[in-house]
Amino acid sequence: MQKGMTKSAILKYWENVRKLTLRVFDLFPHDMFDFKPVDNVRSVAGQFDHILIAELYARIGMLTGVWDMAPFSG
Repeated sequence: MQKGMTKSAILKYWENVRKLTLRVFDLFPHDMFDFKPVDNVRSVAGQFDHILIAELYARIGMLTGVWDMAPFSG
């Protein structure tokens, strides 16, 4: 994203990224979710989990004003 983007541009960008992520999720073979190209990176499932946690963290923080990672640490 570019510096100084408008709120509507950010929301449009975010929605496009979300749609693409869901499309990749749907198209990726589910029997390959444990795949890791190298040992020191997340698996496919781990990467989708990371994306979900980041989105939930941001959503809860924006809606409640509470920015606490503790619920997502376990």
